[in-house]
Amino acid sequence: MTTTKIEYNLTLFKDCGEYIVDLREDTVTKDDDPVREEYIEGFIFHRYDDALTKYHELEEKYKDEEGEVLMWNEMEETK
Repeated sequence: MTTTKIEYNLTLFKDCGEYIVDLREDTVTKDDDPVREEYIEGFIFHRYDDALTKYHELEEKYKDEEGEVLMWNEMEETK
């Protein structure tokens, strides 16, 4: 039997002038091989500040015992 763990992947990006916040739940093996990926929540915003607020709310809601969520904010990379 393979041991698995749950990881949450939180993403913030811009598409067609709107800001998108997506959250996915991944089940992975202890070697980080994917077993299952499931879309959990998604939001569309017209303002970056609103999207960023939701992004951080979801970070707090879904962080694991170590206080971590796999996060990627595309907007910060393009600054």
